[in-house]
Amino acid sequence: MSTLAPLVLAVAVLADALLGFARSIETPEPGALLVATEEIADPRFKQSVILLVKHEGQGSWGLIINKPTDVHVAEVLPVPGEPLPHSHVFYGGPVLMSQLQVVYPRKEGDAGGKIDVPGLELSHSPEEIVERLRSQAPDVRVFAGYAGWAPGQLTVELAHGHWRVFRGNADAVFSKHPDRLWQHLTNVLKGITV
Repeated sequence: MSTLAPLVLAVAVLADALLGFARSIETPEPGALLVATEEIADPRFKQSVILLVKHEGQGSWGLIINKPTDVHVAEVLPVPGEPLPHSHVFYGGPVLMSQLQVVYPRKEGDAGGKIDVPGLELSHSPEEIVERLRSQAPDVRVFAGYAGWAPGQLTVELAHGHWRVFRGNADAVFSKHPDRLWQHLTNVLKGITV
């Protein structure tokens, strides 16, 4: 046995603990991550990672979590008084781009909120967006728009291999390097470790 074997094992265990979301799962559910495959031709979803917020008989919707824009929240949500902490708006998807949403960690012990995503909460209220940015940054993401699917549409796209499903968590949503998230999860699917 190589003397490097214990070190390699320790690094693998640590990476698994830190990146617990990087596990493929079979069925989409609220809180899962949808990772675009190379099969997706639509440029709006190319190399996207989507936090699935709702998945039910009436359709599904989620937020693209790995595409920050160059737009600062204060540019689209001007507020009087103290300036907002520096935070970029993320491209959440092509539906209702004028609608802003904030996603933030649900406090431990809080009852379930507006969304069924474990450990996360969401609001469309401009006042809530401002409050969360001032109190919880950097663990806050503001999104413009969302990704939506008609009833049965996501199931068809999954069957055609357009998406892979991963277990999601707050670490993925609030990743310090969202621009690297798609590549990381794609590498996990291919069995590549870096």
